[in-house]
Amino acid sequence: MRTAANRGVAKLFPAHVGGIQYLKPLLAVLPGARVMATGGVTVDNATDWLAAGAFSVSIGSDLYRDDDVAGGVARLRARLDAGTG
Repeated sequence: MRTAANRGVAKLFPAHVGGIQYLKPLLAVLPGARVMATGGVTVDNATDWLAAGAFSVSIGSDLYRDDDVAGGVARLRARLDAGTG
């Protein structure tokens, strides 16, 4: 992880296995690391990952769950704009 973070952005996959509680201590020992959380990140918890220090998140299957990608993106955008998790 350290090598990847030093070269750009490190991907934390599957993020849901360790969860946000894993990301926080990881970033404590890798200050300044840019970590993208993917795998288990949802529209509902994306802002929680960002608030915990993730540089970015990747949401895949959660956007397709209801076959309404545009609706999922709109929900996520509203959450990000509101700053809520």
